[in-house]
Amino acid sequence: MRSMIYETGVIDNSDKKHPVYFKAGLNIVTGASSTGKSALIEIFDYCLGSSEDTIPEGVITDNAKIYYVCMGISNQIYVFGRKPKSNRVYTRTIQEYKKNVIDIDFFEDRFAISKFKEYMRNELLDIDSIDESTQDTFYKGQRESRPTIRSYMSFLLQHQNLIANKHALFYRFDEKEKREQVIKHTNFFLGFVKQEYFIQMKKKESIEIEIRKLKKEKEIFNYYKEKQELELEPELKNMYALMRFSKDPIKLKSIISNPVESKTRLHVILHPDNFDSSSEIFHKRYVEISESHAEKVVELNRVRNKIVSIENSLNQEDKLLNSEKLVNQGAIEVSDAVCPLCETKHSKLPESAGQLKSAIKKLNQTLRMTKEMRAPFQTLLADTEIQADKLTKAVKELQAEKRELENIDEVVKERKDFSEAIYNQKYKLFSIIDSLNPATDTKIDSQLIKLKKELKDITRELKRYDIDTLIKEAEKKINKYMYDIGNKFDFEDTYNPINLKFSLESFDLYHDDIDKDKRIYLRSMGSGANWLYTHLTLFLALHKYFVSLGEECLIPSILFLDQPTQVYFPNFSRDTNKDFSKEDIKSIEGLGDSKIDEDMKSVTNIFNQLNNYCISLNDEFGFSPQIIVTDHVDNLTLENGTFESLVNGNRWRVKKLINID
Repeated sequence: MRSMIYETGVIDNSDKKHPVYFKAGLNIVTGASSTGKSALIEIFDYCLGSSEDTIPEGVITDNAKIYYVCMGISNQIYVFGRKPKSNRVYTRTIQEYKKNVIDIDFFEDRFAISKFKEYMRNELLDIDSIDESTQDTFYKGQRESRPTIRSYMSFLLQHQNLIANKHALFYRFDEKEKREQVIKHTNFFLGFVKQEYFIQMKKKESIEIEIRKLKKEKEIFNYYKEKQELELEPELKNMYALMRFSKDPIKLKSIISNPVESKTRLHVILHPDNFDSSSEIFHKRYVEISESHAEKVVELNRVRNKIVSIENSLNQEDKLLNSEKLVNQGAIEVSDAVCPLCETKHSKLPESAGQLKSAIKKLNQTLRMTKEMRAPFQTLLADTEIQADKLTKAVKELQAEKRELENIDEVVKERKDFSEAIYNQKYKLFSIIDSLNPATDTKIDSQLIKLKKELKDITRELKRYDIDTLIKEAEKKINKYMYDIGNKFDFEDTYNPINLKFSLESFDLYHDDIDKDKRIYLRSMGSGANWLYTHLTLFLALHKYFVSLGEECLIPSILFLDQPTQVYFPNFSRDTNKDFSKEDIKSIEGLGDSKIDEDMKSVTNIFNQLNNYCISLNDEFGFSPQIIVTDHVDNLTLENGTFESLVNGNRWRVKKLINID
């Protein structure tokens, strides 16, 4: 997203403004140590809603009344202001930027941090929720963190302690939750998904839950339906037997499939006037039930005997296993017996001892086999007990049915009210038929058909986003950009040609060494220069990709690089002279002539590549990211344009961000 910082700075306690002005493309703020260069990245971060005030303590914090940033984002110009150690942010939009617009009267407390983030989300992001699952929200007890302007700060800021860090690539990624939020929000920032996507995802989940619910209802319905059908069959047979019907007037399947119509027909058929006294069907039914009952009783007794047998075996085994230790068969060594009187030898005793030893060996083998068989016996016992329970239930049901037939027959034999017997049985039969409701099954099926169609439509709609393909295509472009950019930096020979690969799903980065068929991650690449160039390569490639997306990308095209040359000149903290001099740096760093020349060449190349990058993107896309570099180096000779034009008056050696008289 086209963005640019016009101005940032501090208004001091005397209401005096200390501004820093920037232009499009590459900007360099150069100067000696302790002049406020590194405060600029912190002021920007603080004014855009950071929960912490990390502006370096010193002259700036002692004198600051208001920190502020004026920047253009897309087609709007915003002014953000914030008091030190405050949890409120002032926000205002202006029609046109002018240097003299911003002063102390321009600011007032307006938004708490949370409200500020919400306001800017509504202004720039147009998204209310990124929850893909109502279930996850319910179980977590909170919604997914929504994208805010804080979410994309990881793409904009490379602090002094981060820019050449081998353990971390992105700002705020030391906090696991924030890392996960940024990764999750990136698909939205890159325009891969819109608010509608998350709405559809929740709707899809809701339909899937409803489908699972209806399927469960259908399972329960079918379970009770089968149970009712099992209850219906014997009652129907008893009814027909009572009426002495030789043939079933209405089959069981017909009643189940159409209970309402069948009940109407049965109401007419099952009338005392239709009783066939000549039929033997009732007797046949009674014999059938009696035989089934007898068979089940025999089978139940057999199973119960089996249970007793298994239990006895297990009890016997317990006794054996709990008995005292057997004599070690190796200890049974008996020589020939000698009579103490006549000294005659007898060989029978050693023979008996051998038999005992053999018996003990056999018993030990039996015990080992017993232990091995214990688990299978226990499983067999459990299965047999389940079988016995089922048979007991079947015997009871058949016994009840048999008794019921006997009672009906008794009524008939004693010439009692036969019509009453028919009506009683008819009532029992109809109560079961009434519980059969195919309409419920039909209704569930109808709802399932409708929901499955909706799910199919939503799934087809979501495929439109094809996020996996978009991510792969984006990674392919970013990796190509990294190859082109990275091979212009001075990576060590070991990593030439540099072949960096980046994942938008995990945010992992590695060098793909094709010759060795090996992935080398940043932490294993060695040397600060490699780490620095890896950071620069990745972030320049990312911002080129962001620019290529145009207004579809919601990430501002701004990149802060704080003191990238510290890798070559780590003792810059001792650089306090009024002018930057290669000879001074040579002395400070303790470098020889060839080494200082080599390092200055690499440093110059960094700024050449940053400058060429901005020029190239502006030519290709009509605009480039605004890159703000704060560093010590100065007066470099560049390939395109002058170093002075990039400094644009932001040279702090005598002058500082805040000058105290």
